[in-house]
Amino acid sequence: MADYNTTDFYATAVLIAMKFEVKEVTTEGTGNKIKRFHFEDTPALRETLMKYMNGTLTGSLREFRNAIDSVKDLVHGG
Repeated sequence: MADYNTTDFYATAVLIAMKFEVKEVTTEGTGNKIKRFHFEDTPALRETLMKYMNGTLTGSLREFRNAIDSVKDLVHGG
């Protein structure tokens, strides 16, 4: 299983909102302050990221808002 990982908070929120599962969260950097979010790398995930980057992704704003809270929980260990 290939791994896609990112430190981008909002890209992580987008992926969670689009129902992709965070497989692992790792830390790095001085004091382990940087969080790296790991997902299974699939064609659907890559397509979602491309649409996000191109500004053509559509979805539920409520799901995105909820996903932001989920990423905050992952970052702060809540």
